[in-house]
Amino acid sequence: MSGDEHVDDDVRDDDYRVHTDICNQADYYQKIADKSALYRCVDHLSNDINEMNNTSLESKFYFIQYRINCTGDVPFLEIGMTRDEESQTMKCCTMNYLDYIGISGNARCKGYKYYNGAYYVFFHVDVGDDAVQLVKTTDPDVVYVVMDEVVNKGYVYEMMIESGVRDFFTENNEFSFVHSYDHGVYETPIVGYTRTLEKYVRYVEDLGTGRADESAPLGAAYYFTSFDNAQDDSIHRRMCYINPDFVEEEQGEQSVICRFVVFAGKTKVILNRPDDEPDTSEYKKYLLTRKDSAPAEHMTMRITDHDGKWMEWYDTAYLGNVMLDNGEYYRDGPVWAVQNYHRQQYIDHRKC
Repeated sequence: MSGDEHVDDDVRDDDYRVHTDICNQADYYQKIADKSALYRCVDHLSNDINEMNNTSLESKFYFIQYRINCTGDVPFLEIGMTRDEESQTMKCCTMNYLDYIGISGNARCKGYKYYNGAYYVFFHVDVGDDAVQLVKTTDPDVVYVVMDEVVNKGYVYEMMIESGVRDFFTENNEFSFVHSYDHGVYETPIVGYTRTLEKYVRYVEDLGTGRADESAPLGAAYYFTSFDNAQDDSIHRRMCYINPDFVEEEQGEQSVICRFVVFAGKTKVILNRPDDEPDTSEYKKYLLTRKDSAPAEHMTMRITDHDGKWMEWYDTAYLGNVMLDNGEYYRDGPVWAVQNYHRQQYIDHRKC
């Protein structure tokens, strides 16, 4: 996608195509006070039924119900989709030509775009309004997903985004962005996961994930990982610094996985390059003296940063499954370490 993404120096991760900048950091807290948002691309949709081609009666119509979520620090786009348990796929509702004619006069129906043999009909809803309740009545299992899941990850939890929707937003990237009235494109958040016990999920919902201490690999920050890591019991035990306030698990207790949006901002991507600065923290020195941890700690000398020096210049540090000096790969990635508490926002959860 177009737009510069703040990553470490000359590094760009081609798998992350959604623009995640917010113009500049000086504007960030001003935007918290002014959450006015525009979804400009709908101004270019067509409402003219006469422009539809001769195959309209047989064409597929995707019902794209969208909303701008302004409940957190920065507005962001969400798309309503439903779970198809049989195919393990997240899908948008579909309609036919006559269905579209029936809703085309509704003020919330913004029009359509014809793409790859199908019509994509955009219908605006707001968080908590009557239109959302109407959609819930006709389709109670609607789940709102964000652009990182649609374009980058391709999944919500373990459910794959259907290809017709993913292809549309990937190839028509102007439909992925929300604009402010004065400051251009808002930051597009990423999605990260944490894990906790079901009895603690209300606290996580209200308070978010807790800050880890210096024992975490990238220092005292708020940590998020992938759904696969959050679900994997063995990885979860190693990654106890993620959601540290509610991490202890006893046999027989139900665990849940919590889904968050994270406004990563300016992000440092850790690569373990030969000229990267080694971790000289006191905690790293302590780990190097322990027989049980020293071998692995030697392999992560240019990966860990227990003092969190990256926070001087960045909002977030990203650590993937980078190659270690012995040719093996770091096994606990991906990890996002976020400096500021207000850059996280709880979405929902599900049982493990």
